[in-house]
Amino acid sequence: MMAGATLTDRRILLSACEIANKALAREVYGTSKPYSITGPTCEILFSDAAVVWASLYSLLFKKDPGAIQGGTIRDHLQALCKLHRVTFAHFGRIGSPPWFKRYALGNPSDAVVRARLVKQARRSGSLVRGPSARIVT
Repeated sequence: MMAGATLTDRRILLSACEIANKALAREVYGTSKPYSITGPTCEILFSDAAVVWASLYSLLFKKDPGAIQGGTIRDHLQALCKLHRVTFAHFGRIGSPPWFKRYALGNPSDAVVRARLVKQARRSGSLVRGPSARIVT
């Protein structure tokens, strides 16, 4: 990955299915030092991704748009993940190797419900697919 300084001191928010994983975090934090990387750890319906991100942005910008903190992101996203039965990961920057800490958000036991919804979505073509975040319509 050739991001370097471009991603340093930024928050990276990803929408593609299962994209927020340790391999990606190791790659990004190996060349850059973003404040955080956040994204789904499950196959996610396009409709769920859209409502989770729109809700998160709305909540964050209402509180303090000039100073978005990792803890605030995690708190809001945890509630949204539970509401929409999705799982996300938030990787926050720390001062020593591996340079990040992983936070799991949502309830993994919702996987059974999620699998059924994803199966239905595959039939209708409404999944956000990774890793390129291509939208299947």
